[in-house]
Amino acid sequence: MSGIALSRRPRLTRTEHPVTDMTNESLRLLIDRIARGNGAAPRHVVFQPSLILGDSCRLHGAPRRVVSEGETEHRS
Repeated sequence: MSGIALSRRPRLTRTEHPVTDMTNESLRLLIDRIARGNGAAPRHVVFQPSLILGDSCRLHGAPRRVVSEGETEHRS
């Protein structure tokens, strides 16, 4: 994450992406594609980002939360 985003007040709500997992999978796909040749059917892989709720989307004083896959953030 950018140092600018960390230093801002209020802290902004943001997404974080599994960059390491994405990199590893892309290399696996490339190696598989080279091994099987150009005739191999392409594969599509979807990665789930995490939503990091910052001060911009929470009540003042409420704890920070990470909303993971399948979880819904409810507001009253």
